[in-house]
Amino acid sequence: MSTNELDDLYINQYVDKVADPEEVLMRADFARMQEIRDNMPHVQTAEERYQLSNQADAIDQRWGGQLSDERETWQYLQDAHDDWKRSPEVMCRFHEQINIDQAAGLCGLSGTEWRSQQQARELTGHGSWSESLTEAHRTPIKGHAFAGLINGRDREQEMER
Repeated sequence: MSTNELDDLYINQYVDKVADPEEVLMRADFARMQEIRDNMPHVQTAEERYQLSNQADAIDQRWGGQLSDERETWQYLQDAHDDWKRSPEVMCRFHEQINIDQAAGLCGLSGTEWRSQQQARELTGHGSWSESLTEAHRTPIKGHAFAGLINGRDREQEMER
C-alpha cells in the first residue's frame, strides 16, 4: 500500500518527515488532537463538545500518560506548541538561532526536539516544515497507525508505506 492510499491524512503529513514509525504516529496523533481542540469552540452542542473532549483526552493519555514510553517527547512537543502559540516572536528568533547553530555544528537540540519545534511552528501557523526523508530512510509503519483511537486494528500488523 502506498502512502497515497492511506486513509489517515495526519499520518500522511509526517510519514515523509520522520524515519521512526512510532514518532510518525505520535506526531500524527498530536496534530489530530490539536485539530480536535481547535474545533471544539465551533461545535453546536454540549454533547459534541463532550465527545471531542474525550477524543482529545484519550490521545493525550495515550502518549502523555504515566505508562507511556514517549511521555517526555510528548510533553516537549506540547510545551513547544504552547510556546509557539503564546510567544511567536520569541520562538521565531529561537528558530532562527537554532538554524544558525545547526549550520555551525553547535545545535543543542536533539533531532526529535528539532522536529517537535518544526511541527509546533507549523501547527501554530508560524512557518512550514518542508524537510522530508529519502526513500532509504523509511521503515514500515505498524498497523496501529490506523488503530488505537481510530479503528482498532491489530498493533502488530505491518503495512508498507
